[in-house]
Amino acid sequence: MLALIGKVIVIGFVVALISIVAVKMFVGQITLSGLIHDKETNTLSPGRLQLLVVTLIGALSYYSKIIGADDLTTFPPVPTELLIVLGVSNAGYLGGKLYSRGLLQNIFGLGLRGK
Repeated sequence: MLALIGKVIVIGFVVALISIVAVKMFVGQITLSGLIHDKETNTLSPGRLQLLVVTLIGALSYYSKIIGADDLTTFPPVPTELLIVLGVSNAGYLGGKLYSRGLLQNIFGLGLRGK
């Protein structure tokens, strides 16, 4: 019975947080400009989009593990697969940033001598 009450409290808290953020986004107190757009070119950034999607899916996946856990006194362990996917996603984003700024070419000597 106590575990059920704990789950209801956790779910209620998360729903309340999501609701507050959603309302603040709707009224314009939280701006989303630049979230998935490149700030320099003002175009859709595939790196930012994939990072956002993978992070949200990973967070929802872990949240479902928390809600499904029998013991609410500790958090369930973070799956190794989730850490790997998040690491690869972040590495892809950072690699894209390095490439778009020409830093990979400078680091690995792949040209840009004429600049």
